[in-house]
Amino acid sequence: MKNATVTFKNGKTLGIYDGKFFGVEVSTEPCMKGQLDYYAMIHGFCDAMILNNEIIRHADDWEVVNGSDYDEETGEYFEVFQYFIIDGNGAEYLEEYTDQLVYYSESLDMYLLGVTHCGTAWDCVNSGYEVTAEAE
Repeated sequence: MKNATVTFKNGKTLGIYDGKFFGVEVSTEPCMKGQLDYYAMIHGFCDAMILNNEIIRHADDWEVVNGSDYDEETGEYFEVFQYFIIDGNGAEYLEEYTDQLVYYSESLDMYLLGVTHCGTAWDCVNSGYEVTAEAE
């Protein structure tokens, strides 16, 4: 897939050019089945991420600003396996285009990406957003 379009929430679209999404190589693994891989999506939107699973305990004012950490069907909270500190620009992209779980703490002035899947390489995790190849 050289050039394609990704359709995000609310029908917003962004392009894949020369097989890259915001400069990040898009997975062509069969497990993708017409979806943008999680790795390309997250690394395309977030310039820098710092894994810090302990930071969530250092403030009591974390608020979900995008996505949800609660499953209304089961009445249970999703398990978050990893927390990544991300910058405000990355948080804005994720809020505008995706339903990815993002937290914000006013006291720390910090955003966190909450990752709710574990054990699979990110380039083989579907983001849930459809990729449509452009005609050559």
